[in-house]
Amino acid sequence: MENYAGTVHEKCALRRVGWGKTGNQEIPDFLYLTTTSGNRNYPFGKPQTITSGATYLTSGNPEIQWEAQVATNAGLDVTAFGGRIEFLSDFYIKKTDSMLIQPPIPMITGLQTPPMVNLGSIENRGMELVLNYKETIGSILSNIGINFSTYSNKVLSLGGDTAGIRDADFMNSGFVTKTQVGHPIASFYGKKTNGIFQNWDEINSFTYVDKDGKTQLVQPKAMPGDIRYRDDNNDGVPDEGYLGSPLPKFTMGLNGGLSYKGFDVDWAFQAVYGNKIFNGTRWYSENGAALYNLDTRMLDRWTGEGSTNDVNLPRMTVDDMNPNGKIISDRYVEDGSYVRFKTMQLGYTLNDALSRKLRLKQCRLYIGAENLFTLTRYTGLEPEVGLGEARGSTKNTSLTMGVDRSTYPQARTYMVGLNVTL
Repeated sequence: MENYAGTVHEKCALRRVGWGKTGNQEIPDFLYLTTTSGNRNYPFGKPQTITSGATYLTSGNPEIQWEAQVATNAGLDVTAFGGRIEFLSDFYIKKTDSMLIQPPIPMITGLQTPPMVNLGSIENRGMELVLNYKETIGSILSNIGINFSTYSNKVLSLGGDTAGIRDADFMNSGFVTKTQVGHPIASFYGKKTNGIFQNWDEINSFTYVDKDGKTQLVQPKAMPGDIRYRDDNNDGVPDEGYLGSPLPKFTMGLNGGLSYKGFDVDWAFQAVYGNKIFNGTRWYSENGAALYNLDTRMLDRWTGEGSTNDVNLPRMTVDDMNPNGKIISDRYVEDGSYVRFKTMQLGYTLNDALSRKLRLKQCRLYIGAENLFTLTRYTGLEPEVGLGEARGSTKNTSLTMGVDRSTYPQARTYMVGLNVTL
């Protein structure tokens, strides 16, 4: 650690380096025990008689332990011009060993919830930068600040599991995310699309040669208007691959304030860039089988050759044999970047003389608003999806992040208030 100061601009800098090791205890109690539930009746014998019994909920893990997190960071903090300018920086690497997760297990085990296990390790790297500026000109006080952060994640080990962990089961159509060594945690994984079949010639020409040397159709159940999936290696199986990460490339915020005599105004923006979202809402609203109410976008669906080549708008069909709507694919993965005007508040504080007449120490009136507007290309209701919901008793929210299961949007709120100090 080192401090130094300059007399010209009154600057001061602080360099720092840190290292630490901590444990994560944010897990339920008694995970080392196998739990059961009673009042599970079943008929046995001849004649059959209802017999009271119990069922296993989950299997205990006597070797369960805390995660171990080792973090190393270095930073530089600088203030200058009498404190009017402030710059803060932090660069960090954090490695987590013995991750606490619940990997999916086959249903034939009879367990309602997978056991919690310590499995593998991940590494997080990033930086955080903050720049603040404040100025006083007569009775005018102003300040503005910006913060910027990057974050990258990579799975280093899964305890010898090279196939990866699939999670975020969606409507029995398959798993949305895949966590595998060398990739970010909870990356989206599914089939890759390549437009829409416009006619039978395109279907019949989309072929491969099987092991017997015979030419076969890659999508034998497809019809004109159905989604065409990629088969770049010509093995007859539509390609699957990574479709993006729910983790943003960077996040940032911008805030400021201004006051003049009794008046003051404060505001804040926030932004996220580079993350992907699995828009599960569209699984319902753009499903060509019309099992649910449809989005008006489906009015522009494929209706004939040349009408559209947008994979989001295949033909309408109850008998979806291709299938179009039920397959987890890049059709549902969207850019989750956004800019949001988060807060704004305008206030007025009564001067001391008037406050004393009212027998008050201080009185402030204000009006404000939250979530005034959001700029985004995401077509769902709310781009700020974050961690996925826990399914049942499963706590793998870190393995299901970025999956939008009809996330309720944040409300736009208007406020009028009065702060009084007696």
